[in-house]
Amino acid sequence: MYDELEEVKDLDIRSVRRMTGDIHPTDPAPVIGPEHGGSVLKLSDMHWGFPSYKKGSLLINARAESVLDKPSFRYFMEENRCAVPVSSFYEWDRAKEKVTFSWEKHPIMYLAGCYQKAEDGEHFVIITTMANDSMLPVHDRMPLIFGPDLLESWIFDRGKTDEYLRMVPPQLHTYRQYEQLSFF
Repeated sequence: MYDELEEVKDLDIRSVRRMTGDIHPTDPAPVIGPEHGGSVLKLSDMHWGFPSYKKGSLLINARAESVLDKPSFRYFMEENRCAVPVSSFYEWDRAKEKVTFSWEKHPIMYLAGCYQKAEDGEHFVIITTMANDSMLPVHDRMPLIFGPDLLESWIFDRGKTDEYLRMVPPQLHTYRQYEQLSFF
């Protein structure tokens, strides 16, 4: 499952391999970012969510349409972009049923994000955009997703930020896990 990530970049993916199951806000997750401000990618654990100025509150997502306008995100989008490698993610639909999304073209997809350094380590948020046709029946927003071909460019190429923030994510495969009905 992680062969694609190994082929894309020569990264240490032990933390990706050990991370299975759900990742919730505040949890550590494997994230790809620049190594010490350089031009080399590294994989490290970061906590999901920016601590907010409101006590006990957490910012877990940032809207692609306004992320460059918001003071809480602008600097991090310009200087600290990252990507979260995932095999799938899920969203709850209006009927409170779990719908899982994956990209059949790539076993690993990358969720666009940005990160900040805090006293307790690095924290990331996921960039979201308007839902495409595969996501729209479930939710009106979705992560900004790209494949391995844009990984380095997303993280390092500042000149393409606006273009990437306007990208339409790929069509995704959906999976719903239904319970077996019993009539007796």
